[in-house]
Amino acid sequence: MTQPRHTSNVRAALAARANVRRVRLIEEIAPVLAAAALVAAGCGSVSPKPLPKVTGQSLDAAEANLDSLDLHYSVVGGGAFGVVMRSHWQVCRQAPASGVVASKVTLFVARSCDAPPAKREAVVPDLSDESLDIAESQLERAGLGWTVDPSGTVVDRSDWEVCEQNPAPGEWGTSVELYVERSCDDWGW
Repeated sequence: MTQPRHTSNVRAALAARANVRRVRLIEEIAPVLAAAALVAAGCGSVSPKPLPKVTGQSLDAAEANLDSLDLHYSVVGGGAFGVVMRSHWQVCRQAPASGVVASKVTLFVARSCDAPPAKREAVVPDLSDESLDIAESQLERAGLGWTVDPSGTVVDRSDWEVCEQNPAPGEWGTSVELYVERSCDDWGW
């Protein structure tokens, strides 16, 4: 059965009109799609910056520090269930190290970071009134191990002061015990 000639002409005209509409729609949205693609390509690109030292900080504090600098990071560790409460995890190591210019850093976390073992016997530095993070850096550079005896829960190591130490400054040792408080003004009371 053949269709009348005018029916096939109508279908052809409708198909042509639909194609014209598709082309116009594509022409209208193409610039929008191109602009969106350019914006998306720019998203996520971070200019490299010197990395801050976040080792010793709680994970949430380290992440806030890196976020404020617009740096990307990934987290390794977290136990069987992963990192649930970020404030309960401590950054034990970072790669690359602080001071390196990078746009991404990997944070290695644990519930508690052990001090490195003593490498050798050395003269113990005076750490009185130093913040805990500075004292730990000095001990690490000297090759000494250490333990920390806080009066509470240490979250941000830069907020704690060394009030007393054993052995005393100037003595030889392989490990130093640090007694820390939020403020040494109240020490000994």
